[in-house]
Amino acid sequence: MLTEAKLRKKVYDATYKRGSRLYNAGGVLEMEETDQGKRILIRSRVQGSGNRTYQVELLMDESEDKILDYDCECPANSSFSGMCKHCVATLLSLIHQNEPECRQKCLDDALPFSVYESRRGPDRDAKTSGNPELDELLHALGVFKGSDMVQRTEPMTPVLQRKQVSEKKLESTPGLQELLRPYLLSDSQNPMKQVKGEVILEPHLSYIGDQLRVTFKIGITQKYVLKDLRELLNRVAAESNYQYGKKLEFVHREEAFTEKSRQWLAFIRRLMPSEQSYRYHTSYYYGYQMRKENELEIDKSHMDELMELLEGEVFYGSFLGCQAEVWAIKDEMPDFGAVLKKKADGAIFTMRRYIHMEGEKYLYFPKEGMIRRVDKALFGKALGFFCLVEDSTQNGCNISGRDLPIVLEEILPELKKAIPVKMQTALEAFLPDTPEFQFYLDMPQRDLIVCKGYALYGEERYPIFSGQEQSLSGKTKRSWKEERQTRERAAAFFTAYDKAMGEMALNGEKDCYEFLTEKLSQLKEVGEVFISDKMKAVKIRPLPQINVGLSVAGNLLNLTLDTELPMTELAELLSKYDRKKKYYRLKNGEFIQYDQESLNSVSDMLKALQVSEKTLKSGEIEAPRYRALYLDEQLKEKQGISVDRERSYKSLIRNMKSVEDSDFELPDSLKKVLRGYQKKGFFWLKTLCQNSFGGILADDMGLGKTLQVIAFLLSSFEEGETKRSLIISPASLVYNWESEIRRFAPALPVRVLAGSVEERTEILKNSRPGEILVTSYETMRRDQELYKEEDFFCEVIDEAQYIKNAGTKGARAVKSVSAQMKLALTGTPVENRLSELWSIFDYLMPGFLYSYEHFKKTFEAPIMKKENEEAMADLQKMIRPFILRRLKKEVLSDLPDKIEKCIPIPLAGEQKKLYDAHVQRLKFMLESGSNEEFGSIRMQVLAELTRLRQLCCDPELIYQDYNEGAAKVELCMELLNNAVNGGHKILLFSQFTSMLNILEKRMDEEGISYYSLTGSTPKKERMELMQKFNQDETSVFCISLKAGGTGLNLTGADMVIHYDPWWNVAAENQATDRAHRIGQKRVVTVYKLVAEHTIEEKVLELQQKKKELADQVLSGEEMGSILFDREELLKLFQDQ
Repeated sequence: MLTEAKLRKKVYDATYKRGSRLYNAGGVLEMEETDQGKRILIRSRVQGSGNRTYQVELLMDESEDKILDYDCECPANSSFSGMCKHCVATLLSLIHQNEPECRQKCLDDALPFSVYESRRGPDRDAKTSGNPELDELLHALGVFKGSDMVQRTEPMTPVLQRKQVSEKKLESTPGLQELLRPYLLSDSQNPMKQVKGEVILEPHLSYIGDQLRVTFKIGITQKYVLKDLRELLNRVAAESNYQYGKKLEFVHREEAFTEKSRQWLAFIRRLMPSEQSYRYHTSYYYGYQMRKENELEIDKSHMDELMELLEGEVFYGSFLGCQAEVWAIKDEMPDFGAVLKKKADGAIFTMRRYIHMEGEKYLYFPKEGMIRRVDKALFGKALGFFCLVEDSTQNGCNISGRDLPIVLEEILPELKKAIPVKMQTALEAFLPDTPEFQFYLDMPQRDLIVCKGYALYGEERYPIFSGQEQSLSGKTKRSWKEERQTRERAAAFFTAYDKAMGEMALNGEKDCYEFLTEKLSQLKEVGEVFISDKMKAVKIRPLPQINVGLSVAGNLLNLTLDTELPMTELAELLSKYDRKKKYYRLKNGEFIQYDQESLNSVSDMLKALQVSEKTLKSGEIEAPRYRALYLDEQLKEKQGISVDRERSYKSLIRNMKSVEDSDFELPDSLKKVLRGYQKKGFFWLKTLCQNSFGGILADDMGLGKTLQVIAFLLSSFEEGETKRSLIISPASLVYNWESEIRRFAPALPVRVLAGSVEERTEILKNSRPGEILVTSYETMRRDQELYKEEDFFCEVIDEAQYIKNAGTKGARAVKSVSAQMKLALTGTPVENRLSELWSIFDYLMPGFLYSYEHFKKTFEAPIMKKENEEAMADLQKMIRPFILRRLKKEVLSDLPDKIEKCIPIPLAGEQKKLYDAHVQRLKFMLESGSNEEFGSIRMQVLAELTRLRQLCCDPELIYQDYNEGAAKVELCMELLNNAVNGGHKILLFSQFTSMLNILEKRMDEEGISYYSLTGSTPKKERMELMQKFNQDETSVFCISLKAGGTGLNLTGADMVIHYDPWWNVAAENQATDRAHRIGQKRVVTVYKLVAEHTIEEKVLELQQKKKELADQVLSGEEMGSILFDREELLKLFQDQ
């Protein structure tokens, strides 16, 4: 329960004493309690200074003796922190209402106040400020007007007084008294000056001599005339005190004025001229009298603003001819009593005239105490006529017979929308006649059309594009409205006006074509059109039918075009064809109207064949045979042209599309060996060969691409092919090819080009007819000169991505070989960018994907940078017949599943610190240079990226003395131990041979058996290791990704671990497929170890993008950009 002692701790001591005195004096007049559960709401009415009383509200938590909130109406409560004396008195009343014995204690506390009050005497009570709120504030501070310093201080007991005399007087810190001065009132200050929101500015309007003026009065109850508006503004700006009379003196602050008066102050500021302008106007200048400073002259630009301020108010004003003194504003149209009646040979328009004032938007009509406000927009085009009549000093407006038709047709209908107008029926005879319109078109020059226009009234006609106003006979009542409207409609079809000739003109081939095909018919809707013979000669003809003939002869595709147009005209038309243009202009001036569909079809066809205008004019178009398939796909989708396919062309298309129905014989020895999809691959290879095409066998890794090629070569050999064939592969696969050929086609002669240059030369020179020669890319690069005079039946390149960079010496050497047919084997025809695909086709069929510059502009840039779907679709149509790609999941239903798991490994301790330091170093390198400078540090950046990847593997790869451990090594060893104990055989891949060395050392320590294969492993030893691992009990095969990612059959393993991810997922997949391939009987589990929140996670993201690129080119899905520049590198580390 709240007690007196607790209350004293919650308030200032002085406030408590004043509240106690107030309570003791019976100041709490009323009090009520409302129970709100655990809370109590106390409301009271407490006596204030003078006759004022204040409402007090307190919210309390009775159980915890807490005062939750309080409020009082008194000024002290809003001006000072803490409770006021009224709240304290209310709480004391609450505490003591049932404890009479406590009341005396409260009286004792109030004693000093009683003594002090007795000292004041009757005169003290007379010296109040006269302002109850001000007195209340003074009492709250313990300050009383007229008291001396002793009286302003609470009386003290004698003991305390004696103690104070003996002690040194405490002085306030310098500056405190000045800081506290605003809280005190000196005798020199007059409380009546500090008014707030009471002073009124009262406007008075006067309208004399066509000028509206505003003067003002100022005051609270009694108003005084403002003699100088500029001085008023100066007083407000300076917040100075000024006395206008006995009843008005105040400090001119903005807040002293009422809200409306503050708006008038702002209005006065805007209208008062600047000081410079003021000095100019207050001098005599050419007889100009000094302006009065007590008034504002209201012009048109400020009239609306003035009336808006007066809206809703009653105000004083005097207007010439009006008796009223009090006015208001109303939105209402006055009664003008407008009349139009006949007079002589014309008419007179009369209406009541009012005093009127004009603003930008409104007209104002003062009469009989009401200013009627009218929106000028109501009058429309008749506003000028209305104001003319209102301003006229004559009795009405005379209208001549010549002008009356215009008034009746143009002005009166608009005026009637605003005000009622009475009109005599006799005036209807003055309404204008209805004209007819004629237009005469001519084409004096090749690209110029001119037009004359006329309004016809019976036998009379008037040019509408010239300025003739007079009637020829004087009797015709011309309809100026219709003539003007018709002229505007007709003129919109032209682009120029010849004033001298009085005619409209149109200049330019494009504008002439659009006029003849579109606007001419629209002009005919405006009036009757006459066309000169010269213009009639300019025909608009549709595009003649274009017939396309297609045939094949040898290695060439022949194309003929047949149309009514001369071939030279057709060639020029097609060479200048613009899809945005709608026509072609013949030399005789005629226009050929484009048929967009047919022309698009022919244009696309000729573009694909790269036919020049010169070739087209000759009429004999030849293209490489391999264009036939793409052309056929294009013509299927094109409309508007007639295509005649000759038998040779049809046979070629049919042959390529019915591969499975071909009559090719499989070699007997392989009929039972080849799977169904492999037989289809064999037929596809034979079809390509039959039609003199090359192709890419792009089957998924492990689907037997090697076997399909062996079957094709064996079939050709058995059919009597005497030319030799050349197989080029990575060095690691050379002997694998030899082994596979001897295994599946022992009848097929095969030799490896190995040994010294002399030995290789001898082997090549003495090779037998039909023999298969196998060499490596490295050897081929050195032996390029040996093949200059050689000619082969078939050149096969295995792992064709080796020639993805067209400019390398190795790629040039491979492409230099002469062969009747060329094949490329790869599971990844596109690894990073489309230029790799171009390079492979440049080997297969040079020119098939055009020059690289053309390919880049037409396909690569639009697809890679702009994600152009149309370009992607065109590329797919072009390459689809020459790529055969099957996925394992599509053709091997009996192949066990492959389960892939990504294991995130957090870095910690010293390893993480080293990694983070290198990240910051790389980010600094990237951020400190521009995109242009990036090229010069690219190699440094790539080297730093490699270091980051090595740090994720094991810092020991970079720092030889590092011995703090590596998170990934520990997890990998745990994984290997568990796998070995579970009876699994594991392939362990890493790009870093030194990393494999670290792991091998740990395996030695923990007794895990392993084999190791790196780039330094001899080719023959590779095959031996492969066979051993598949047959013996060795648990782990450690393989460097680059050396062992291809050419190995390791189906003895059922687990694959990728210790570190590589940028290209295709390389990882190739490595995985050493185990997940034909012959695998168990489920293969693939683990990818990835350091968490590092570059390795970004590598996985990039892998997915590159995979999408390869899939989209081959399957036709949407494209995703994989640009890899400085910005992309910065993104790799934006969250690290």
